[in-house]
Amino acid sequence: MGKLSICRQNVPMKSVPSRLPKIDQAGVARRLEALRDALGLDKGEFAQSFGLDPSSYSKVLQGKKPLKSEYGHAIAEGWGVSMDFIYRGDMSRIDETLRAKVMQNLTAPMR
Repeated sequence: MGKLSICRQNVPMKSVPSRLPKIDQAGVARRLEALRDALGLDKGEFAQSFGLDPSSYSKVLQGKKPLKSEYGHAIAEGWGVSMDFIYRGDMSRIDETLRAKVMQNLTAPMR
């Protein structure tokens, strides 16, 4: 039996950046709040819907804590958005009705 090769020969691997890009925490917070408003939930209800306590959710919104990936995944699975939406703003995989509501909240003046 031959050896299993993980990479093809003579194909250069993409280099791994020495530093990963920082996540735009303010953008994450704004998208979470736009989604929450679109769903018609208060902050506590929304936080609890994906297993985060309301005080920790407030810290995420204030930029004091990052949104951990397990919570991002729970939001994505529970509310029909993607992690790309949460962390990068990609709205391409959101249902049209929800996308319109989220977009309306994202473009509204900050409260």
